[in-house]
Amino acid sequence: MQADSDRRWELAGLDWSQEEPVRVLVIDDDPNIHRDFERILTQSDGDEDPLERHLFGASTPASIRVPLRIEHRYQGPEGWQAVADAVEAKQPYSIAFVDMRMPPGPDGLQTIERIWELDSDIYVVVCTAYSDHSWSQLSERLRLPDRWFIMRKPVDVMEIRQLVSAISHRWVIEQRQRIETRQLRLSACEATETARREIEQRERSERKLQEKEDRIRQLQRLEAMGAVTGGVAHEFNNLLQVIQSYIAFPLEVLPPATSVVSDLQIAQRAVRRATEITGKLLKFSRRKPVRKTTVSLNRLVREFVEMWRPLLGSRIEVRTSLEAVPATVHADAELLEQVLTNLCLNARDAMPDGGWIEIATRHAACEGRRRPQCVELWMTDTGSGMDDETRNKIFDPFFTTKAVGQGSGLGLAVVYGIVQEHEGEIEVQSEPGIGTTFRIRFPLATETSTAEARHEPAVEAAQSELRGHGEAVLIAEDDPTIRDAMVRVFQSRGFSCLAAADGDEAWELFRADPAALRLVVLDEMMPGKTGLEVFEKIRQWTQETPVLLCTGYDLRIADTTAAADDSRLAVVAKPFETRELLQAAAAFLQPELDQRDVATVLPANRLSSG
Repeated sequence: MQADSDRRWELAGLDWSQEEPVRVLVIDDDPNIHRDFERILTQSDGDEDPLERHLFGASTPASIRVPLRIEHRYQGPEGWQAVADAVEAKQPYSIAFVDMRMPPGPDGLQTIERIWELDSDIYVVVCTAYSDHSWSQLSERLRLPDRWFIMRKPVDVMEIRQLVSAISHRWVIEQRQRIETRQLRLSACEATETARREIEQRERSERKLQEKEDRIRQLQRLEAMGAVTGGVAHEFNNLLQVIQSYIAFPLEVLPPATSVVSDLQIAQRAVRRATEITGKLLKFSRRKPVRKTTVSLNRLVREFVEMWRPLLGSRIEVRTSLEAVPATVHADAELLEQVLTNLCLNARDAMPDGGWIEIATRHAACEGRRRPQCVELWMTDTGSGMDDETRNKIFDPFFTTKAVGQGSGLGLAVVYGIVQEHEGEIEVQSEPGIGTTFRIRFPLATETSTAEARHEPAVEAAQSELRGHGEAVLIAEDDPTIRDAMVRVFQSRGFSCLAAADGDEAWELFRADPAALRLVVLDEMMPGKTGLEVFEKIRQWTQETPVLLCTGYDLRIADTTAAADDSRLAVVAKPFETRELLQAAAAFLQPELDQRDVATVLPANRLSSG
C-alpha cells in the first residue's frame, strides 16, 4: 500500500510547504469533544487557563509550533467523504481523531478502514471511553500498525498536544521526503530519457554512416564496372570494325548472286547484332546527356524485343501488343531503351522458373495536361509480385530485395528518374504470386515522326557515291588493321591519304601542311594525344578543316566545350560500315567536289601506300 500511496502523491503533484497549515480531522458524535479539541490544539501560551498552569505547574505543555487547521465531522460517512475531498483537492489530512462509538452510523473501526482505503498516509488516533475491542482485535483490523494510536477518554491536554506535535512533524517530514523522492525520480527519468535519446541518435547516425559507406562502395563498384565495361566494349568495337571492313571489301567486288556473298552478308548481319550488344554495354558505362527527338514507341519496342528475346532464354516468352496508330513521343530513344532494359531485367529476376513478359503501347487521355493525348507503355510479367510495403519502396535509391552482391538497388530508381525527365508518370500494380505491371505515361508528340524511317527495312534513297580527285585526307588510328582499312576505303575512291599511328604523329602531320588537308579522320582513343586533344589543337590552328572523330567508347565527346557547337565536326561510332564513313565524309567534301575546285595533291613521298 505504501508504493500505491507514493504513486498517488506523485500523480497528485503535492507541493507542500511548512507555511501551509497541517490539517487535522476530528470525527466524533459529541459536539463538546469538538470544542475541546479546538481549544486544546489552537490555544497559545498566553491563552492557557490559570487553573491549568496551577495544576500542571512547570510541566504545562508549550503551544504546538506547527500551524494547524482543525475540521470536524460527526459521523463516519461524513469523515471519510471529507478525506476523499481532501485527497482530490491535493490538501490531505495529516491526523484523524476517530471516536470508536458514533451511533447510529458505522463505528470507528469501519470508519478508519474506509479512510485508509482513500488515504493510507493519514495517521489515526482512536478515541474510546470503553473497551469496545481487545488489543488483538484492533491489531487484526487495523493493518497499518505504524499509523494508528489509542487515546482513552477523557483526553489529556498534554498528551494530545504532544501527540499532535510529534505526528504533525513526522507527517511533514514524510511529505517533504516524498516530494524530494518524486523530484529525484523525475530527474532520473529525464536523465534516462536524455541518455536513451542520445543512444538512439548515435545509433541512427551510425546506421546512416554505414548506409552512406555502403552506397559509396556500391557506386565505386558500379563506376569500376562501368570503366571495365567501357574498355571491353571499346576493344570489342575495334575488333568488329576490322571484321566489318574486311567483309565489306569483297562484297564490293563480288557478283551479288553467289553463295560467298550470301555467306558474307550473314556475317555482316552478325556484326550488326554484335554492334547493338556493345552499344547496350556502353549505355551502362557512361552518363549521356539527354537528347530528345521524335521517337516511334512502337518501333522502339519492336527493336528492343528483337534484341532481348534470345537473351532472356527459352523459359521466358516475350509478347507485344502494339497499337496500329503511330505512338510517337518526344524523348531520348536510348534512355527509353534503358527503361525497357531495367524493367525487363527486373521481370526476368522475378521469374526464376519461367513465365511471360508482355510489352504494350496504347493511347490514353492525359488528365490535367495541356496535351489531350498521352501514350502509355505497359510491361506486365507473371513473376513473384510484390506486397504493398515493397511496392512503396521500389523507386527508392539503393532499395533492393535481392541478396547482397546480387543487385545495386538503382535499376528502378533510374527508371523513375528517366520518366520524370520526360515529363511522364509511372504507376505500379502488383500482387504477390500473380505478377507485376508497370504503366508509364508519356505526352504524345504532335510533330511528324522523324524517326519512322530510321532503321526501317524500307530501301533508303540512293546517294551519289563519293569520288575524290586526289584530295588529301589525314587518317589517325592506332590499330594498324583498322587504319589500313580506312586508307584503303578513301584511296579506292580517289583520295590521297596520310596515315598516323597515334595522336602525336597526327598532330605533326597536320601542322606540316594544314592547308593541303581536306579532311582529318581521328580515332578518339590513341596513345599520346587522344583524338579529342588533337581536334582541340587543330581548332586552335584553324576553324575550317573538317574532322571526323571515330569512337568505340563514348559519344559524349561531341558534347565537350570545344566540340559542342562545331559545325565542322562529326562523330562516327565504331564499328561503322563503309557507307556510314563515306556519308559522314561526303557531308563535308561533297560541296567542294561539286564545285570542281582544283584538288590539292600531296607529294608522292608523303602519301601512304595503303
